[in-house]
Amino acid sequence: MRYAFVFASIVAIWVAVLLLAVKTDADGLFLAVLVLVMTILLFLIGFQRGR
Repeated sequence: MRYAFVFASIVAIWVAVLLLAVKTDADGLFLAVLVLVMTILLFLIGFQRGR
């Protein structure tokens, strides 16, 4: 069940940043770095071993 929450969180971040890119004039490089960092962070939190 943990994997579903991690997947849903990552997809939510991607959709939110996609909406930001479409609706605002935000910098594309900033959005790409934000998506990369948030995806890695959520992946590490969700699939952390030893807990």
